[in-house]
Amino acid sequence: EGVRVELPDSVLARVKIVAADTKFTETTKIRIELAGVPPKSEYQIRYTLDGSEPGGDSPAYTAPFDIDKTTTVRAALFSGEKMLTEPTSLTAAKEGEG
Repeated sequence: EGVRVELPDSVLARVKIVAADTKFTETTKIRIELAGVPPKSEYQIRYTLDGSEPGGDSPAYTAPFDIDKTTTVRAALFSGEKMLTEPTSLTAAKEGEG
């Protein structure tokens, strides 16, 4: 028989940041998704908007939000204060800034 290996969620989980438009003129909507694992109440996606690495005290993602300036969003999956995934990032650029 095959050996069934239970991989921890931290190996399977992926956090994905999606922008409605990565180049925009007024505002763009940012959505952060969790893939690879079922959502659990003890998990939070935490994010930053200044390009810094998210920590246990970073805001928890609850719903899509708008940005109105060039922004680097970084996000990771947390359980309490513990980061479970490597941070992922996405930069959305406002035209005319830079």
